[in-house]
Amino acid sequence: MPQVNPPSLPVFQAATEPTAGSQITLSSGELATRCQLSRGALRLYERHGLIQPTQRSAAGYRMFDPETVTTLNAIRVAQQAGFTLAEIGEMIRLIDPSQFSATQVSATLRQKSKSIENKIKQLQTFKRFLDRVAATPEILLDPECDILLELAMLDAKQPEKPQRASSRSNSPKPVSKPSRS
Repeated sequence: MPQVNPPSLPVFQAATEPTAGSQITLSSGELATRCQLSRGALRLYERHGLIQPTQRSAAGYRMFDPETVTTLNAIRVAQQAGFTLAEIGEMIRLIDPSQFSATQVSATLRQKSKSIENKIKQLQTFKRFLDRVAATPEILLDPECDILLELAMLDAKQPEKPQRASSRSNSPKPVSKPSRS
């Protein structure tokens, strides 16, 4: 399988190196600005357990470690790849060796890989459909063709298990509307 590079997203810089005796933290506003996110997005990620403030300022503001910038970059890349926040949270938790064994991590990653393979197959089927319609746009003008019904049927045409070889083409054919006689 060819190597797939993650989508290119801007990589945001963590805070500058701390001076002797000081520890740099970022307020939620600073973190949001650095990562080009809203504070609401940061709160959402906090609610999902994806990031956590490391401390509170004297005024009660949430303060984050500079490494949170890296975590937010990873979250954005995973979201671009189609992962849900729950799935991203699971992946972040998998990194903690005190919570999961190597066997559990491996099984979870294999399951997600299989899910991605299935999604790729669905997207390939949809791409073939779009390519076919684009190559023959006149079918859109055919009153006997119900393109929305055909599109809805694409998912039903996805086999769950390998089927026996047949003489039928794997390309979806236009679905005709029933005649209204």
